[in-house]
Amino acid sequence: MTTPIEELEKFISNLPVTIRNWIAHVTAAYYLGEMPTSPEHADATLFQALQPTTLISEIRNILLLRASVDYLLADDPISDEARQRTIAATVEKFDAAHTRTMQAQEPLQRAHTRKARDQWAVLRANQLSDQEIRRFERTRLVNNV
Repeated sequence: MTTPIEELEKFISNLPVTIRNWIAHVTAAYYLGEMPTSPEHADATLFQALQPTTLISEIRNILLLRASVDYLLADDPISDEARQRTIAATVEKFDAAHTRTMQAQEPLQRAHTRKARDQWAVLRANQLSDQEIRRFERTRLVNNV
């Protein structure tokens, strides 16, 4: 049987790259209380959150990471209007090829976000429900682990 923290790690690591970096970066920012300085920093921060040293830190990290993913998957990361402004601003900063790449990835990112949202709903209703986290915590307390 996997622990809630292992379920979170598996979910985040199995996200398609089109949305994984966004989820990892923002989740790490919420954990740190500031934006990570690089994708590597975000990954290291998430790794640290997924390797708690005490039961209290493990429960805190489970709740924080779960809430972060809940929040991020509750809606598309950027509304259509904001997405178009972002692409327009990108045209000014990057070449046309980069802008076309961003535009081309948009439908795939939306599809991946929808699929992740569906998978997340199943996890939240089962392995990452409040009831399961409480059961995990009580089991660990009883077993002094």
